[in-house]
Amino acid sequence: MVRDLIIALIAGLVLLGVVALGTRTPAGSSSGFPLIYSKPISICWAANPYNGCGFSYDISMILLDYLFWVAIAFAPLFLARRIWIR
Repeated sequence: MVRDLIIALIAGLVLLGVVALGTRTPAGSSSGFPLIYSKPISICWAANPYNGCGFSYDISMILLDYLFWVAIAFAPLFLARRIWIR
């Protein structure tokens, strides 16, 4: 079970990265899936990290999104282990 959890933690991180790349907007931020965790800073007309403008990221939403993907990765591993034991 601990091995499945470690595999799920790594797989969740990979899935979070794939989704972050897959949901990248033309402006450069990643909207995330299923939770939206970034938004442009509204006082700037062009998002550019070099002029103080850019995107704000909600850390709690990133962590919840990561936990979602860990659960998605853990469920099939857990079920496969249970079926394999029987």
